[in-house]
Amino acid sequence: MPQKRRAAVSLALTSLAGLGACASTAREAPIPHRKVGEPYVVAGRWYAPTENETYDEIGVASWYGPSFHGRPTANGEIFNMNQLTAAHPTLPLPSLVEVINLENGRALTVRLNDRGPFAKNRMIDLSRAAAERLGFRDKGTAQVRVRYLGPASLKGGLVLEPRPTPTPSLAPQSAALAPQKAVQLTPVALRAEPIAIEPVAYVPAADTTQPATTPAASESDLVPYLIQLAAYASEDAAKRVLLRASDIAPGFIEPVQVSETKTLYRVRLGPLDGEAAADAAMAKANAAGFSDARLIRVGD
Repeated sequence: MPQKRRAAVSLALTSLAGLGACASTAREAPIPHRKVGEPYVVAGRWYAPTENETYDEIGVASWYGPSFHGRPTANGEIFNMNQLTAAHPTLPLPSLVEVINLENGRALTVRLNDRGPFAKNRMIDLSRAAAERLGFRDKGTAQVRVRYLGPASLKGGLVLEPRPTPTPSLAPQSAALAPQKAVQLTPVALRAEPIAIEPVAYVPAADTTQPATTPAASESDLVPYLIQLAAYASEDAAKRVLLRASDIAPGFIEPVQVSETKTLYRVRLGPLDGEAAADAAMAKANAAGFSDARLIRVGD
């Protein structure tokens, strides 16, 4: 829900740069811009904005709406409680993040364009529309997972900023044929998997009737694998995900006691016999939207 301290800091962050321009015209609209920002303190706690492409955290989400509707955000956009936006204390603005409600399994991509929240160690403040889509507007808060997706386009919406296209090499074609280039090519056969080669030229004729001392790998020797799709605070959410993944491979739910009062429910598929079967199932999982799925070798 809206916090007075979040309001004060948000207004301070958005107005500092515009103090000198207030004398020109009161109607001058803020200009959306990219923002990381300097470290700042709220209620005695320091926050250090930074670029963090690997950000993936679990915490408490709240939401804000009518009290801030139509006001400038920390990077100069206009807050609209009916759009899928959010406020975060440190991630760059604007950017896109994926928010997963760990209590019901719902997931949503939102646009970060504001700073906050600054109360009760909450991690992210969502717009009213985003809270509705994630199913916790009436409750007020929810346990969520937030994962950084990348910088958002300044044109608005849930669009990532296009990455620059690599400049093609201007080296002459003859340079590509130089001997040192050919040396860098690594044969794909040099992998960890065993390669069965008949040593005909190296076995004396008298020993050709002897059985091979090292048999080739068979299906019975293949190591089993598991695929972990995700972990949820709600068993019902885990059951829904397991049902959704039933077309990929058989699976199960594994409860994990992380504290005296908290249990996580892992959704796992398998066991899958061998690396080939595991790779095929992983490809299906990624295609189905399970981008965080990971492969586990049984026994490791």
